[in-house]
Amino acid sequence: MYTSAKRWVEVGANGVPYERPVLSHTPVLPEEVLRWILPHPGGRYLDCTLGQGELAARILERSAPSGYLIGIDRDKEAITSAAERLRLFASRSI
Repeated sequence: MYTSAKRWVEVGANGVPYERPVLSHTPVLPEEVLRWILPHPGGRYLDCTLGQGELAARILERSAPSGYLIGIDRDKEAITSAAERLRLFASRSI
């Protein structure tokens, strides 16, 4: 679920400022998902609704030190946000 909680101003490539929403994403049933997939060291995971990377971060935390995650999302802004959230796990995530 995405909600526009705030807006911030950015300057576009053409030099014209524009407002952009700040998005937030709430993982659905994260503890249930984690119980189902049982993240463990060496595990390989695919998150097809990456969002802001919250569930992905939990998976990577629980699968340390060698679990690996591929995250995808159709929202480019979400991917950018998730990349920031998951930077601590950069060697174990795409």
